[in-house]
Amino acid sequence: MVMANKVFFLIAFALLLCFSQRGNTQGATCSLSDIGINQTRTGEVVNGADEYAVVISNNCACSQSSILLKCAGFNTVEDVDPMLFKPVENDQCSVNNGRPILQGSNITFKYAWASPQVFLPASSVITCAGVKP
Repeated sequence: MVMANKVFFLIAFALLLCFSQRGNTQGATCSLSDIGINQTRTGEVVNGADEYAVVISNNCACSQSSILLKCAGFNTVEDVDPMLFKPVENDQCSVNNGRPILQGSNITFKYAWASPQVFLPASSVITCAGVKP
């Protein structure tokens, strides 16, 4: 009877360990579709232009760095911190100055223009710490 209890305990412990590791990056796969971009009008007007708030997030357990967004024709009459968001080349904009964005972290900035800008993920470098090839 004691041996059966030990076996039951070991099986229960193994199952608990498996379920607790579900949030681990082991086996995680990420893609550009895990980069979330949410844009809303703030209701403020800056130099005669509507202001927009942008939130860029990483919805994957792995970090994503060197994120570039398609941002053709991006313009603003409001200063944007270039460490957060800046046009680079080929109608693309750099996010977070290339630094990684972790899951649950957001990069936020505001800009003001006559109409909302279209932002689409173009590329990123995905790093999953602890994942073995």
